[in-house]
Amino acid sequence: MRELKRSSKVVEEIKLGDKTLKINLNFDDILNNYRKTQLEIVKAEQEVRRLQTEGVQKEKLSESITIYGESIIAMFKLVFGEENTADILEFYEDNYTEMAQEVIPFITEVISPKIQEVAKERKSKLKQKYKPNRKFGR
Repeated sequence: MRELKRSSKVVEEIKLGDKTLKINLNFDDILNNYRKTQLEIVKAEQEVRRLQTEGVQKEKLSESITIYGESIIAMFKLVFGEENTADILEFYEDNYTEMAQEVIPFITEVISPKIQEVAKERKSKLKQKYKPNRKFGR
């Protein structure tokens, strides 16, 4: 008989003032989109820095900063979910600089290692599951 198992659920908590948010990490969704979202943030940040050094029009720079902010919010939605992201935005009163300084380290120091751990575990399980059967031949 074969026993089927489910992945363990990972729940993190963050405290915003008097409110505690439960972060249910959906690794299926996160693993599929984390790296893509991360690269979008890096690309947007590089574009902002490039425009700042070139001294372009405020309008163009403002547009790039907006794209950068949207890419960070996309990461928050991926990791925290829509509702928790809305709560985070409300708590920081749309002060994106302060929010980024507080929330991004949580993602890089707590969430990202867990994502890497789960990805490594899944890769290992797949390797074991689909290991070639060496009974025949050699």
